[in-house]
Amino acid sequence: MIKHNLITLLFLGVIPLASLCQEDIKYEKEVPIDSHLVPLNARTYVSSLNVEIVSWVKEINFNSRSYEAKALWNKLPTSIEFDSTGVLEDIEVTIDEKRVPSSILKNIKQVLKQHFSKFKFAKIQLQFTGADSSLIKRMAQNDEQASITLKYEIELYGKIKTAWRMYEYLFDRDGLLEQKREISGIIFKYENF
Repeated sequence: MIKHNLITLLFLGVIPLASLCQEDIKYEKEVPIDSHLVPLNARTYVSSLNVEIVSWVKEINFNSRSYEAKALWNKLPTSIEFDSTGVLEDIEVTIDEKRVPSSILKNIKQVLKQHFSKFKFAKIQLQFTGADSSLIKRMAQNDEQASITLKYEIELYGKIKTAWRMYEYLFDRDGLLEQKREISGIIFKYENF
């Protein structure tokens, strides 16, 4: 009986702790799937964009499932992300560092220098959100005046003391920090980047 109560107390204590950890840690697993397993509204929406579909994946994280179309838009790797019911969450377009305006890149690097002794970008993405019709204008018609929200999502290796870890940072369109998360399970010790 004591053993059972101890296990119950440990279990109840771990659950709240795990939920606190999830806020600052990104865990995500991508599983390739056939398009017919994706909600119809997501497939229909993607067909309205000016993209070439490469593949579909199901994303699994701590507390949700979602779908993502891996595509090419203007020859750039693009992810079109949907929730579990097929409602659009965001569109992310991978770009080179040189395509980030210099004033914004300067703001981003200033923040990162405060957090790490060294850092190296792994991936930079433009993140588009907004009304479905505005995103269609931006993607299908290349309308840069479309009313969308633009942010920068950056995956990077950051060094603290002697260990490199991988992080995801989200900055607004001006390069101001909105969110930071460690990417679960990726640690590099004593590596030179």
